[in-house]
Amino acid sequence: MLASIRHGFSNLCRFSGRDRRGRFWPFAGLVVIGGLIGMNLAILPIFTAAFVAADPFADGGSGFRPFFWIMGASTAAIVALLAAAVTRRLHDIGRSGLWGLPPAVFLAIGLALFPVLFEGAIAGDETTMFLFLPLFANNLAYMASLVMLVVFLCRAGQPDDNRYGPEA
Repeated sequence: MLASIRHGFSNLCRFSGRDRRGRFWPFAGLVVIGGLIGMNLAILPIFTAAFVAADPFADGGSGFRPFFWIMGASTAAIVALLAAAVTRRLHDIGRSGLWGLPPAVFLAIGLALFPVLFEGAIAGDETTMFLFLPLFANNLAYMASLVMLVVFLCRAGQPDDNRYGPEA
């Protein structure tokens, strides 16, 4: 397991080749769990301070901006750390690494637009509510594409050489 994690970190920029499930999942699990723990530890003081204030929504919710920035930066770090490993894992099942892009794109759209909707709703600006349905649809597309990606990542690799290289 440690060898798999070491392999993942030592190949962060290698988007070629193939990785087996046993090499991918320990690294991916550590990155996701570690990233979520780190994100929560960074967000907790900001979130707590916003609610301790007499009226955290008095300024239109701008007190939550650091929360959104930390969440976005943490998510970007998790995606960056996983990008090459996901690509190699997809190569192992004979798929292009481009299959990993849809969840990242939908996630980026949601992370960019949700703060606009949130701050507008808190400020009572009804003009931002037009974002609700597109963000809802974006979230559904994100979840569907993420489920599809996880299913791909769970599949057994091709037993022989493929166009991405020899069996890992």
